[in-house]
Amino acid sequence: MKIKNTYTGFTRIIDIGRFAFFIEFNSTGVNIDLKELTQQASHFNRIVLSGGEPFEEREDIQKLIKSIFANNPQAKFEIHTNGTIHPLGIGKFKNIIYNVFVQLKNDGVLYTDRIKPDILNWLNDMNANFIFKIHNDDDVDEAFSIINDFEINKSQVFLMPSSEAINVSLKRAQYHGYNFTIPLGVDFNG
Repeated sequence: MKIKNTYTGFTRIIDIGRFAFFIEFNSTGVNIDLKELTQQASHFNRIVLSGGEPFEEREDIQKLIKSIFANNPQAKFEIHTNGTIHPLGIGKFKNIIYNVFVQLKNDGVLYTDRIKPDILNWLNDMNANFIFKIHNDDDVDEAFSIINDFEINKSQVFLMPSSEAINVSLKRAQYHGYNFTIPLGVDFNG
C-alpha cells in the first residue's frame, strides 16, 4: 500500500488529545508491506488513517484493519474520509470512527463528484462524524442543506471554520445545536 508518512501524535479534530499512530495514505507515497505496517501499528490503541482519500486503497485498508485487530482487538481506528468511496468489509467492526470531511461547493468539486448519497447514508448509519469546513455564510447554508437532506443527527455534525468564519460559524453552531471544532493554526481568540 502507498504510504506518505507514519508518525505518532495526538488526535486533534474530534476526540482531541488521544495518543495515536497516524498513517497517511497517498497515491504517490512509498509502498509499505502490510506485515511491516501491522507490526508498527499494532502496539497502539488508536490508529488514525488519513491522507487524500484513504478508501482509494480500500482493499488494503480492509486487510490492514483486520490484521491489526487480529494482533490488538482493543485497537480503535479513526478514518478520515471525504465520503466518496465506499469502504469494503469493515462495517461490522464497532471500533471504527469515521470522520467524514464533506466537500462543499467552494471546494471547487462538482456536486455529483463530492456528494454520493448511498455512501453518505451508509456512513450516517455507521454513526460517522460529519465535518464541514466553513469559509463563509454560503458554506454554512450548504452544510445545513446536506445535514437536512441526509437527516444527519446533530450530535454527529461538526462545523470547522476558517479564521475568517469563526464568529458566524460559532453563532450558527450554537443556535442549531451543532458541534464545533477548530483546525490547527486557527486563532480562536481573534
